[in-house]
Amino acid sequence: MAQLEKAQPQTVLVDSPFFRNTPSKTINQEINLTFDVGRLHNIMGATYLRQRYFSRGAADFVNTGADTVFIASGDAITEAWGVFNQLTFDVTDQLQLIAGIRYSSETFTEKDNNFTFCSLSDYPPETVPVRTLIARQFTLPNCATVGGLSGFTTDGKVDSSSVNYRIGLAYDASDTTSAYLTVTSGFKAGGLNLGPFVLADEFTFKPEKVTNYELGVKTRLFDNRVGLNAAVFFTDYTDIQVTQLGLTGLSNVTTNAAGAEMYGAELEGQWQIGDYDRISGFFNYLNATYTDYRDAVDQQFGTIIPSLKGNLQPYAAKFSGRAQYEHETPLGNGGSLIAKAAVYWQSRTYLREFNFPIDRVPAYSKTDIELKYIDPTEHFSLTGYVRNLENKAVRNGSYALVGDYLSSYSPPRTYGVRIGYKY
Repeated sequence: MAQLEKAQPQTVLVDSPFFRNTPSKTINQEINLTFDVGRLHNIMGATYLRQRYFSRGAADFVNTGADTVFIASGDAITEAWGVFNQLTFDVTDQLQLIAGIRYSSETFTEKDNNFTFCSLSDYPPETVPVRTLIARQFTLPNCATVGGLSGFTTDGKVDSSSVNYRIGLAYDASDTTSAYLTVTSGFKAGGLNLGPFVLADEFTFKPEKVTNYELGVKTRLFDNRVGLNAAVFFTDYTDIQVTQLGLTGLSNVTTNAAGAEMYGAELEGQWQIGDYDRISGFFNYLNATYTDYRDAVDQQFGTIIPSLKGNLQPYAAKFSGRAQYEHETPLGNGGSLIAKAAVYWQSRTYLREFNFPIDRVPAYSKTDIELKYIDPTEHFSLTGYVRNLENKAVRNGSYALVGDYLSSYSPPRTYGVRIGYKY
């Protein structure tokens, strides 16, 4: 199986000082081979990925009071390949042994990086469309450099590799109930920090590694009208990649600053009450804390926190759940109406690892409702919907830098109509 993707260039040009243009090209290939020999079932394969981003960006600081523009360009190339094999052995008709191994190699390269600071004194806004020029060409003719930072170039390359595994047991207690126990390892490749304000010992960071232990049960009850899945898990992270303010205080860098543990339980289910009514939902418990996090930098004030050990990880709600009810009404013309109502709820979370009061997002609920008409041919549909019925203003992200703290928000109450047609 081979896949080639080419993304069209996307230029962001809005009423802000930041611009970017990032066309990309991706090649993805995968080969699988499966075979069965008696009680042994095996799958092996290989994967290959090559992805290239042509990055162009600029920041116009005129509106901030500085008569300066920063222009950056460069190419980022990711080349990754791997080989794997996983076997399942039927110890008995009910018990299976699972064992798998994978070797992964990834190379990340950045080249032709150029960082330039230019003075805009010679480019009066009333005579030269500076923003349009920057956004389209990412260059300025006759650039008068600021502080000699013109053509500052940094290139780099980092290689990452890892051997990961999966071992486990699966047990079929009956035709409708099964259980499993697995141990799985994984990794996230290392990378580069490049820029005019990054110190030499901050250029690279190592891979992030994880091991997950999971025990679960899946069952169907009452003539398959009820389905339940339950699982408990423990996850151990080492060398977590954390992005924060670098040692110069002028650039964000990624380092292997943290370790973390997560454990919890998950329960999900569906209940087909009758021919036309269905309930589904899930409930999760999660405890996700840092076991190690050294010298964390609060980017809002530039202060260093010696340790965040014991702090909750960002966006990790201790409790969360969702319940949905669906009812179908057959119509006399052969069509149908489907009504849905769903409620999601989660306990408080934090937007950053510091767990400061300003990072806290209180517990909230979000209700969505929908009414869908499907015509007798099942080709045409008309759907009316309301999202976030409570109209809650919920923060879902933050950005802190030099005294400022900015937040992004999930959409407010949204309603509309969708028309669909299936050929």
